[in-house]
Amino acid sequence: MKHFLLTIYLMLQCFYVCCSHMLQDVHHCSCTQESKALRTLPAPVNVTITSLNFQSVLRWIPGPGTPSGTIYSICNSEDNIKPKHQTNTTNQKLDLKYPKERAILYVQASHKRLVSPCVNINFTPFTKSTSAARIGPPTFSLDGCGSCLVINITLPEMRTIKDVYGSTLSFSIFWKKAGETQFQETLITHSSYVLENLKVGVEYCVKVQPKITTNKNTMISELKCAHTSVKPNRVPAVVAWVSVLIVSGVGLTVLMFGLFYTGFLCKLKTHLPRALTALVEGYFVNPERIVPDLVSISSEPEEQGKTLGPKTHHNRENTNQEGEEEEEE
Repeated sequence: MKHFLLTIYLMLQCFYVCCSHMLQDVHHCSCTQESKALRTLPAPVNVTITSLNFQSVLRWIPGPGTPSGTIYSICNSEDNIKPKHQTNTTNQKLDLKYPKERAILYVQASHKRLVSPCVNINFTPFTKSTSAARIGPPTFSLDGCGSCLVINITLPEMRTIKDVYGSTLSFSIFWKKAGETQFQETLITHSSYVLENLKVGVEYCVKVQPKITTNKNTMISELKCAHTSVKPNRVPAVVAWVSVLIVSGVGLTVLMFGLFYTGFLCKLKTHLPRALTALVEGYFVNPERIVPDLVSISSEPEEQGKTLGPKTHHNRENTNQEGEEEEEE
């Protein structure tokens, strides 16, 4: 029983090893001498790498007679267990984290259990000998400032480019007046520059190109034109300020006068004449109550005459008393 189990175990191990080798031949880069017998697919041709601002792309063309559905493996060594990339297209974007280091890449085609010979390519984006490693073109802004132009330059992947090239990176500014054919060149080491001593209100055209000591494959920017700004006339501004001050002063004066006049801000004290402020003793009149006398009329003449006599005399006394009271008042 033990021998039977051991036999089964060994058979499984052999089966696993065989399958591993088969899968390696099909799906991984295998450029060693032992695997040449299985290489029946045509190898890729015209393998190239193009790099723009350290964004690298590997390209190739399928070999003559390559069947459809072929898979391409990209490795960075002759016998890499795990390929860097696998694709069914004829181009692959690369992630080169160290642009200063030399990269050796291998491309191998595989279809079912068949593989092609490996094709290798060497690439170092940093070196000037690689014509495919291009930098640029830059973009920039152009603003007028009187008799000058302000230029601000940027590059794609600016940070990476500065980290790789350091102080060897500079910029050439080519500028001319609009309508002229001859450019003037100014070399700068920073990404911002002020082009001075220009004519006011005139259009100038500018283009910028990076300059790198170790890489001559730099691209120039498009031509951009702008006018130097005309110096502003200060007379209208002064007149406007004076007008605002005058109007504000008049309005403030009218407002203050209105507040004083209405007594809202400060109530004015009014002085009365002394004759009106002198104390005068008041007099009060209390009318006396008048009690009417009852008069009786008799039909007899004699009694009437006798009755009227005393009444008339009594009325005269009342009249005299009223006259005396009026004189006393």
